[in-house]
Amino acid sequence: MGKKLVINYLILLMSTILISACGPNLQVQRVPIKENSVKSITFLEPGPAKSLTINIPGAGTGFGVIGALAYLPELKEDNKKIDNLSSKFNFNPGKEFSDLLKSKLASSNFSVEAILVERNKVPGLFKSYDFLGEVNSDAILDISIDKIGWETGMNIHSSLDWRPSTVVQAALIDSKTKEILYSERFMYGNHHPLINAKKIDAPKEYYIKSTGGSGYDDLEEEAYDPKKELLSDEARLIQGMRLSINSIIEQLSADLMKKNL
Repeated sequence: MGKKLVINYLILLMSTILISACGPNLQVQRVPIKENSVKSITFLEPGPAKSLTINIPGAGTGFGVIGALAYLPELKEDNKKIDNLSSKFNFNPGKEFSDLLKSKLASSNFSVEAILVERNKVPGLFKSYDFLGEVNSDAILDISIDKIGWETGMNIHSSLDWRPSTVVQAALIDSKTKEILYSERFMYGNHHPLINAKKIDAPKEYYIKSTGGSGYDDLEEEAYDPKKELLSDEARLIQGMRLSINSIIEQLSADLMKKNL
């Protein structure tokens, strides 16, 4: 087994262990849209994204869990950079997602009441909607932006090129019966092979090579630096994440319209 394949496998295994240990509702039930007569929606806005990240490893991530732990301070610093760039470019993923989705729903003749709700520190859909009290709309639309940023691919059979990576969960709940009318997880850009989701590819122009072309060059003295490459074009970095939001909303809207709600 070649060095690159071994490291690919270690990254996949390590990410799977971490996701299984702390990921929120990763095996969410996927429910295709059901026949219904929904005309009014209470939209629970996602609010600020809980995980806005650049996940581009240095040499340490090639050495299993110990290397990954050693990389955490660097990851924290990288995430500060993306927070600062988001402020610089006036990029607020939660607000942009909400505004665009509300516009899509309104253009499809839905009556929409948007509510910005308090979400806990762990992203994911609400397990109960009793806290809303009496809801006058036909359905509740719950949206969670689990993460948004840039990551490498996780599939040992595919390229490790870096690309925009966003995970969003959505559920449409009957306000009266609490029946799940629709539920979906969207994975944009980075597709984990062990997670059941609707997977959307990022355009190839937003891919950044993970190495300089000779295996894992980040272990070499004068390595190609994908992080430097990404940060060299700040507008592309932000636009890649912005495009992920637009693409997911297009898919979500198409799903909701399949049964002529």
